[in-house]
Formats: sequence, C-alpha cells, structure tokens
Amino acid sequence: MTDERHSIVVDAGPEPLAIDPGRTAVIVVDMQNDFAADGGMFARAGIPIAEVAAVVDPIAQVLNAARRAGMTVIYLTMQFEPDLSDAGAPDAPNFLKHKPLGVGDVVVAPDGRESRTLVRGTWGTEILPQLAPEEGDFVVAKHRYSGFFETELDAILRERGIDSLVFTGCTTSVCVDSTLRDAFYRD
Repeated sequence: MTDERHSIVVDAGPEPLAIDPGRTAVIVVDMQNDFAADGGMFARAGIPIAEVAAVVDPIAQVLNAARRAGMTVIYLTMQFEPDLSDAGAPDAPNFLKHKPLGVGDVVVAPDGRESRTLVRGTWGTEILPQLAPEEGDFVVAKHRYSGFFETELDAILRERGIDSLVFTGCTTSVCVDSTLRDAFYRD
C-alpha cells in the first residue's frame, strides 16, 4: 500500500500514479560496456550503439532523482562464468544466441586491458562509468535475459519491501522486457 504522505504522483494515463519512494526500486538493465561502449561486444559485432549512448544521460538523471527521493537502485549486468558453464549447453538457445556475438572470446578493451566478452569480472561486464553505482546501490549479475532467473533480485526486493519498479536500460525488447514480465508474475 502506498503511503500518501510520502508518495510521488506521476501524471500518467488513464489516471495519475502514486509511488512510495521507500517501496520503489529503479532497475538499470545491461548498461555495461559490452552493450553500450565503443569497443564492446555490440560495437564489435556491428550493432549500432548510438541509441544506447543516447539514453545514458537520461538514465543518469533518473538515477539522481531516484536516489534523492530515497528509492533503491539495482543494476543488472549480463555476464557468464569464465568457463561459460552458466551459458547453457552448446545446443541451448541462450548459448546459441550469444555465441555468434563472441561470448567468452578474449578481446582487448579500449583501455588496453585484456577482457573477455560477457565474462564476469572483465571490462565488458563493467557498468558504464557515467552510470557508476553509488554506495547503497545493488549490482546483480544475471546469465539469462530475465534478472530474476537464478539471481538474488527477488530476495533483495522482498527484503526491502519493494512493490513498485521503474525500469531503465538497453535492449528493451529483450532483457528489460523479460525482467519486467517476470516481475509482474511475482507477488
């Protein structure tokens, strides 16, 4: 239930929407180097990243406003174990979707560091510096499109009493959508 004394009213249709900042989280999906930076996986694959770059500043504004209002901020990053054991079997849809993009391949990051495509702990899975997490924010590693699949996201939301989510990020039709729909099915 929204506490009207502390709510923010959003002018939405068909009627205004009241959001309690203390019970709301902003979910930032896949705003990481491999998807959004020059030299990342998308850029190397010839996938245009200009549209992703265009949302960085607006997302930063959302994050600043959310933090000022007392909302929880949670980042989701797509990443796999170094041995790709969590990417699925070689014939699994998740593995087949990512393999042509070079998942696991050794690459040189723009800063000269050795990196591996979508592998945990490498440059490609780092959140864009312009959107860097701040103290108190959460970073959840995921290895499927949905941020809920085999992650601690649901537990974080439940422990904090979060019942409203605001989504930002890239690949809206894939990972943002998958996480949003998965959230809808949870009580």
